[in-house]
Amino acid sequence: MGIISNTRFRPGSAQNDRFARLSVVVGDSQDFFLHQTRRTLAQLGVRDMHLARDGAEALGIVRTQEPHLAIIDWDLKAIPGLEFTAFLRRADGSPAPNLPIIMTMASVDRMKISRAMGAGVNEILIKPVTADALLRRIISAIAAQHKLKIAAGSYVGPDRRQTSEPITEERRAGT
Repeated sequence: MGIISNTRFRPGSAQNDRFARLSVVVGDSQDFFLHQTRRTLAQLGVRDMHLARDGAEALGIVRTQEPHLAIIDWDLKAIPGLEFTAFLRRADGSPAPNLPIIMTMASVDRMKISRAMGAGVNEILIKPVTADALLRRIISAIAAQHKLKIAAGSYVGPDRRQTSEPITEERRAGT
């Protein structure tokens, strides 16, 4: 059975016990959101959390703690969330090129979403973060970890295609 079988948030449920095995790094330059995310993760049952106030600190945690998941803010100081993601996905000797990444944003537009997804983010979460929204993104990001990773041109990250069927020449031609 996977880490989570149902997306409904239920304090004290068996699914929350599965979150107890997760190690999560949370990177946000704003103390309020950093601690709000920590509290929400604790409500979901996560026990192993590492908080970082900037991208350099978050990267150090990824190197030393080997977390299962990263929740990184777009506006992270020192190394912004976008650069943090791109480094993990593409750099030679990256400590965790397949680490599931949820990017938080205070404001959103199509360009930011496109840039985040292009860098290799698994999920995007708009602030303020609710327990239910965070739960759904965690489940999706962890599920995506088991999907095929691709490297095509400048993109390295999760395969975003909705089907596992290979694209044949007939399908490309629209027949």
